[in-house]
Amino acid sequence: MEKEKIDELIALCLEAAHYQVCFSRNVFRYETGNTAKFSKDEKRFLFIVFDALHNLPELTKHLLKAKEEKIGKLDDFLHRLANMNMNTLQTILTESAQESLNIKRTNKIEAWSHELQNLATICKQINILLADSA
Repeated sequence: MEKEKIDELIALCLEAAHYQVCFSRNVFRYETGNTAKFSKDEKRFLFIVFDALHNLPELTKHLLKAKEEKIGKLDDFLHRLANMNMNTLQTILTESAQESLNIKRTNKIEAWSHELQNLATICKQINILLADSA
């Protein structure tokens, strides 16, 4: 894999991680200051979102290792997992995907879906670069 692509992927992973942390902070800041609880649909939505992002640190670590050791190809399992998870994040933000998963769209889910659009765009860019490196 080319050094420029690795550098771009690392930067995108770090940017995605930043959005993830900000989103987490906003969700829990709101919830701790509010007496309202998460509905089962909101919990499910959050679980899917956070599960889709769980391998970002591992992907970043692998990319850094690839850059240092000049590894030509990413680990196949990690590549497929990252690709699948990035697609999951992009998809779950759509109303049709939420309906297909029987997640009732609440005001919070609608707001979160909107807030996560920047992160979904970054995930799409990551997927494009990962596809180019396959």
